[in-house]
Amino acid sequence: MKNSLAILVAFALSLASDAASIVVADEQDNAIVTANGNTLVPAGNQFKVGTFVQGGIAGGAPMTDQQIAALAGSPIALAANFVQFGVGHIGDTFSMAGFFSSTIVADSTALGLGNAQIYLWFFKTTGNVDPNGTYSNVEEQAVLYADMAQVPRWRIKPQSEIPNSTNVDLSDLTDTAGTALIGAGHVVIGSFPSLTNNPVFNKPNFVLQAVPEPTAAIALLGGAGLIGLIRRRR
Repeated sequence: MKNSLAILVAFALSLASDAASIVVADEQDNAIVTANGNTLVPAGNQFKVGTFVQGGIAGGAPMTDQQIAALAGSPIALAANFVQFGVGHIGDTFSMAGFFSSTIVADSTALGLGNAQIYLWFFKTTGNVDPNGTYSNVEEQAVLYADMAQVPRWRIKPQSEIPNSTNVDLSDLTDTAGTALIGAGHVVIGSFPSLTNNPVFNKPNFVLQAVPEPTAAIALLGGAGLIGLIRRRR
């Protein structure tokens, strides 16, 4: 009997320590829409769960809202400062545009993310798929979070903590009516509210922000170089 009890205790401890989980959703009222403020983000687009630290090294200095917003024009630069816990997709569970509910499981100890602030990073990409390696297919994005000092469940639980799971929902960022941000709610990239209410719950949505096309900057540099050559020949 003692041996079987010891085995059960060891098994329970191993289950509690091998992973942490985050249940993340926008299923109650507010959804995610594209930069036009009206269109629900199509199912299939990815969102990332994790935290922003300078240099992307777990345990580094957390980034401020201002530092994150300053990189809004370059998703690949943002990625260099993001430590990822896991990913989900618009349409998970619900198969609906703009809505999702995902359970993401990861090794928070190995990632060095125990007690870190949870951020949600959303994308609208060409073809409504995952961001590619260079993030050049990202057309729109948003970064959202609730301050864990005021909403403690927006903290990544260490594996050793019991329970080592937490639940976060976009409704955590708004008041009970779903119509205004609370003080702990932050939309670092993107905006709230949307131009129109979503058709499911008749509540305002969180809005993605358009990412400038890098080709525009390249075209400007190319044009400046061409002008320089013309002047030099003259």
